Amino acid sequence: MAVSPANTLRRAWRAVWWVRSRELHLNLGFWLVLLGYNPRKREIENPLYMVYALVFLALWGFMVLLLLADYAGQGLQWMESFGTPAQAATAVGVLAWLVLLLVSLRSAVQRSPAVFSDADAHLLVMSPVNRRVVGLAWFAEAWLARALWVWPVAVVLGYALIEATTPVELTAGDLPRYLLAGLRMLAVGLPLHLAADGLAWAAGAWRLQGSRDRPGLRYLAPVLALLLLAGGSLLGPRLVSVLWPLSLVLRAGLSLAPLGAGLLAAWLLAAAGLLLLWQTLPGLSLARAAQETRVQVALQAAAYARNQSAHQDIAQRNRLGASQAPARFLFRRGVGVLISRNLIQGARTFQAGDLLTWLGLGALPLALALIPDWGVQVWAALAWVLLLNQKVEQALRATLSRWWLLRGLPFRSEAVVLAELALPVVGAWLAVLAGLLVTALVPSLSLATWTVLLVFPGALGIALAAAADQLRQVKSSQVLAGFAPGVSLLGMLLAMLAIGLPAGIYFLATTSWGLTVPGALGMMLIASLTINTMLWQWAGALLRDIK
Repeated sequence: MAVSPANTLRRAWRAVWWVRSRELHLNLGFWLVLLGYNPRKREIENPLYMVYALVFLALWGFMVLLLLADYAGQGLQWMESFGTPAQAATAVGVLAWLVLLLVSLRSAVQRSPAVFSDADAHLLVMSPVNRRVVGLAWFAEAWLARALWVWPVAVVLGYALIEATTPVELTAGDLPRYLLAGLRMLAVGLPLHLAADGLAWAAGAWRLQGSRDRPGLRYLAPVLALLLLAGGSLLGPRLVSVLWPLSLVLRAGLSLAPLGAGLLAAWLLAAAGLLLLWQTLPGLSLARAAQETRVQVALQAAAYARNQSAHQDIAQRNRLGASQAPARFLFRRGVGVLISRNLIQGARTFQAGDLLTWLGLGALPLALALIPDWGVQVWAALAWVLLLNQKVEQALRATLSRWWLLRGLPFRSEAVVLAELALPVVGAWLAVLAGLLVTALVPSLSLATWTVLLVFPGALGIALAAAADQLRQVKSSQVLAGFAPGVSLLGMLLAMLAIGLPAGIYFLATTSWGLTVPGALGMMLIASLTINTMLWQWAGALLRDIK
């Protein structure tokens, strides 16, 4: 007797759910216990407590969304280039959905969007279970997990428009208005989120068809981003009207268009994404997906266990494993080999937190231009010194921890010091140049010439001061064991001296000594170069004297 396709899918779903439900109970165990549900007994321990917990979390979430909506409403009022706050809210919604699509698409084509644990891999990869059922089960879980931050953004946008378009103070009587606005945005945000994730997962599943790879898909998200940037630069705010199906959905959620038409367009987009996913899932290679996500599962397990050392070891083995392409040195001879090594090391160890550090280094010119108060400027300079010291400390620690390799190199100590500091110093210079470019593009911002001329030799002086302080503390027994010291208070004081003394000479030359501005700038640069030379020679001598 033949088995109907519906019964086949039902049986496949039962098998997949039996495998997946156990891990879901483990992942949701904390929240279920918090709400008063016992996963082991599969029953509610205290119904009254569960009601209390749900009400408390709902009120807390509502108040947080209102607080965020207040700031978002002010942002809509400032976006004058898009017209009215309603037009600005529509543009923000369109932009947010496009960013969500591009981020999801890039993630899905870089690595399998379906993450399989070792238990999942053993039970499902070699089984004849329907790939569509497996893919949709993992897709639904990932979609709901991302909904925890995607859906609140949609609700905040609806609240923000109310804040921006209401001239009077809002009261408790406006609560139904807020609830209605949140429900409308949630009604259109849910299918839009479904459409974005469906399209991204379809691309990821298409890449994992059998043993064939499609490397061109890795460039899909960057190419789309460039096309959108080009369209935005040419059309400006009119780009929103070009993407009219998407803007219609957002306008309906913002009570600017009929809700029925917006929901129809939103669910058509969601149906298109799910249909593409449904068509690509039968050929999904579960073996390749499990192989690509083994490292991610191990990293998640180490993070949940709060085992930082294991997390770092797994990440480092992944970066330097057999899958890593062989590195090519930019410089093949002389001390440039050290610079090439540091470039490769910096590229392989780069993380998202490092980007924030470089942005902080580039924000100094903006702080000096926006805040004329000298006290705040001193604190901004101190923060800049701390960030640059952090980058220098990381670079030298990585080198000194392999002291037995550095000791045998046939280079002068002074040249080695400059090679080790090249990456953080040049990176700081590029970050400052980016900040200076921003100040040059904004007519209302101005920056004194002496600050610009001080920053570049000052960055080198700060790095040399930090390096000298680290080398001063080095003991051969420690570095041979893999331990390297960090920057102490003396290094901070020397760094502040490297930029504070030239700045003081400039002010004295212009206020007390009667020199012209070019003469004062010349004296400032001479003082800065002199300090840098002394620190450089000292650091070289300290490196040479390590026994």
